[in-house]
Amino acid sequence: MLRRFGITAREFEVAQLLTERVANKDIAVLLHISPRTVEKHVASLLRKTGHPDRTAFATATRTTPTLLTGTGMGIGAGTSSGTGTGTGTARLTPPALPAVGTGDGW
Repeated sequence: MLRRFGITAREFEVAQLLTERVANKDIAVLLHISPRTVEKHVASLLRKTGHPDRTAFATATRTTPTLLTGTGMGIGAGTSSGTGTGTGTARLTPPALPAVGTGDGW
């Protein structure tokens, strides 16, 4: 579903973590990118989907389960590694987070 908004594969990974209400600093650690890059991805997701803030985005994706399933999207579908055939469902389960930050991304 997010594919129709023009969401990139990396934005999709960030979106999955946003849905789980993971803070920017922790997303950065998990995806091995800078916190500033996470901020840019979040801003892009909000702009592309029309949500006013990350809480609204997370709420919308939690109440619309098919939004992040990857079904028919071709982005990370079928696996959690971001590779696949474009069929099935994709679900990124964040590993246990290291003790970083205070979770002030919310």
